[in-house]
Amino acid sequence: MATYRQAEFEVTQMVVSVVQAYHEAIHEHAVTIDTQFAAAPRDNKTGEPKGAAVTKDGLAVPGKIKIMSQSDRIGGASDVRLILDGDRWEDWSEEQQRAYIDHCLSSIELKLDDAGNCITDDCNRPTLKKRPYDFAAAGFIAVENRHGENSLDQHGLFHAFEQLEFKWPDVSNAIRTCYADDVEQARKELGKREGK
Repeated sequence: MATYRQAEFEVTQMVVSVVQAYHEAIHEHAVTIDTQFAAAPRDNKTGEPKGAAVTKDGLAVPGKIKIMSQSDRIGGASDVRLILDGDRWEDWSEEQQRAYIDHCLSSIELKLDDAGNCITDDCNRPTLKKRPYDFAAAGFIAVENRHGENSLDQHGLFHAFEQLEFKWPDVSNAIRTCYADDVEQARKELGKREGK
């Protein structure tokens, strides 16, 4: 099980800076953010991490954000909790750290009434909701191997690349190349396991 600690002052200031720079509505409505670091469970003998510090749907992620319940907020909790991978944080450049904070903050938005005003809860705090991704790519290599170009997993992945290619062709091409290499490597590994 992961362990948690409060983020250092410098990190909370970075979060404030990202909010002020890119998230005007969150800033304007004074949404409170509790920032924490998670550490992966450790092997008792080696002290090495066993698994990921932060996961979403069973996959390792650099961090995640949670909208706190009204009950938690009445008890003094912040409006949202930002949990970052404390095992990898120092491996990222400051630009990457800021970009991931921005990513997490972009996944929440204010709930608005028909007139466009922020809806507040019984504590007079802004109500929030999760914002869906603009693009996403997920799938299973085994399905891709079995069905090739007929795999809808592959179509979803390439649709995401097409969306990226519009703004960031170099990034999209690099990801496409890495994906192709990973698929080839995964096919080799799967073949070894299946005795092929």
